[in-house]
Amino acid sequence: MRQLTHTLLDGRQPPRTRRELFRLAARASGLLGYMAVNTGDVVLSEAYCVEARDLSGEIRDLDTELWACGTLSFGLYHSGRYGQADACAAAAVERAPSHAQAIRLLSNGRARALAKTGDRRAVEQVIEQALGLSDLHEASTGLTSCISFEPYGRARTLANAVTPHVALRDTTQVLRDAEHIDDLVEHSTSSWSRALVRLDVATTLLQQRTPDIDHAMTLSREALRLCANTPISSVYQCSRDLLEQAEPWRDHSAVRDYGHEFRAWSQQPWLWRHPRRRRHRCRRTPGYCKAEGVRRVPLLSADPAAFPADPPADTRNPAVTAAHDWAAFRALDEMTNHWARPGWPDGIRAYYWMLTFPHDQPLAALARHCQDQLAPLGLDPVPTDGLHITLARIGSPDAIAPKQLDNLTRDVEALVPSAFAVRAMPLAGSRGAVRLSLGPWEPLLQLHYALAKTGSNAGLAPKKPTSAFRPHLSLAYNNRQRPAAPVVDAVSELRMLPAVELSVAAVQLVELRREGRTYRWGVQKNILLR
Repeated sequence: MRQLTHTLLDGRQPPRTRRELFRLAARASGLLGYMAVNTGDVVLSEAYCVEARDLSGEIRDLDTELWACGTLSFGLYHSGRYGQADACAAAAVERAPSHAQAIRLLSNGRARALAKTGDRRAVEQVIEQALGLSDLHEASTGLTSCISFEPYGRARTLANAVTPHVALRDTTQVLRDAEHIDDLVEHSTSSWSRALVRLDVATTLLQQRTPDIDHAMTLSREALRLCANTPISSVYQCSRDLLEQAEPWRDHSAVRDYGHEFRAWSQQPWLWRHPRRRRHRCRRTPGYCKAEGVRRVPLLSADPAAFPADPPADTRNPAVTAAHDWAAFRALDEMTNHWARPGWPDGIRAYYWMLTFPHDQPLAALARHCQDQLAPLGLDPVPTDGLHITLARIGSPDAIAPKQLDNLTRDVEALVPSAFAVRAMPLAGSRGAVRLSLGPWEPLLQLHYALAKTGSNAGLAPKKPTSAFRPHLSLAYNNRQRPAAPVVDAVSELRMLPAVELSVAAVQLVELRREGRTYRWGVQKNILLR
C-alpha cells in the first residue's frame, strides 16, 4: 500500500484525489511505524512515523498527524526514552487539547511514560483528562483496537491506564480497572490486548502484600499461548519482565513451569526477532542486479570516523535515513571545533568530487532561514553560493599531474550513473556541523561508488571508501568545543520545515581551498550525468 501510494503521488491527479492519496500514504506509513515497534525495530518505526507526520501535515490532516505523534511516543517509550516519549505526546496534546486523538496521546503516551519516572500525581491527572475526553467524544464503548485510527473509547483508555498503575505499584487500582473491563477484554478480537492485560494483572498479583503466585503464573502462561502464532515485542518484554519479578519465588513449581514455557516461547525463530532477513542481499554488493534492475553498491559498514558511525537500515527510504541522522545527532553530548581538524589548515588546497548548487534558490532560501534562526549560537554559516555535497577527496594539487586529472575525468564520464533527485531536509547535525539530511541515499551511493572505482583504477583512490560515505549537506560549522544540547534543541525547532528537492544532473571536480572559516573552490571539470 505504501509503495503504491508513493508511486501514484509521483503522477498527477485532481486535488481531491491527491489529498486522499496523501492521507492513505500517511496512514500506511503510520501503521508500518506501529508494527515496526512490535517487531523491535524502533529506529525504523521512528522513520515511518516521521514520514506519516510529514505527509499528513502537508494536507493538514490533524487526525492522522496526531496519531503518528502518538505512535512516535509509543516507540520512544519502548526504547526506554521515557522523558522523550512524554515530551513528544505532550507537545502533540498541546496542539489540540480537546481533539479525540488526545485520548490516545494522554493514556498511551504520557501516562505510561510518566509512570516510569515515578510522577504519580501527573499520571493521575493525564488519565483523568483522557477519561474525560473519552466521555466527551462518545467514542466506542467496546475495546477498540490498539492499532485503529479511531479515537479511544473508555474501555481502551482504562486498559491503557492499567499499565502506568502497574509501574506505580498501585495494585488496588489495577485490579479494579481490570475487573471493570474484564468482559470487554475477553470478547476482544485482539489477542495482543488480552495477553497484555493478563500480564499487567499477573504483575500486580506478584506486587500484592500477599502475592498470588499460582494465579499470576496461570495468567502469564495464558498470555504466551494467546500470542503463540502472532508474537509482538511488547508481549515479549512484559513476559520477560514478569519472569524477572518472579525471581524471589524461582523454586515455586508454577514459576519454574512458566520459566520453561517462556524460554521455549521466546526461542522460536520468529520473523519479528530477525526483521533484516527479509531484505534482499543482492542490493548490497557491487555490480548489476538483473532481478532488481539497479546497479548495486557495497554494503555500508560501521566506521567510528564517520557520522553516524553505523549506517541506516534502509538507504532507499528518506524517512529512515533522516531519522537515523537525527538519532545520532541527538545522542551527542559534545560538539567539536570543525576547523580544528588535523591536516586541514587555513589556505590548504585539494581536489575533490562535489555536487554544487550555486543557482538553487529554494535551497538558498532554506539555508538562509535556518542560519538566521541559529545565529544566536555563533556558528559559521556556509555562504549560500557555497552550499555543496562533498563526495570524495581525490588528492593534493602538488601530488597530481594535470594529465592524471584528464585521464580521471575521461574515465568518470564513461561510468557515471543517470541524473537523479534527492530531498534535502529535515535539519540534523554532526559532531562539527549543522546539516541537512539527504534522501534517498541510494543514488548518491551509486555515484560515490562509480567515482571511487574510477579513482582506484587511475591510482587516485579516495581517502574514504563508499562503505564509510554518509551523504549530507552542511549549513553551518561549529567553531568551538561546546555542549551539544543547546544546538540540538535549536535544530529541533527547525525540523518541520518543508523539504527542498535537489536536481543532480552533473558532478563537479573542484579545487577546494580553505579561506579562514569557510570553503571556496574553483570548478575544474563539470561532468554531466547520463
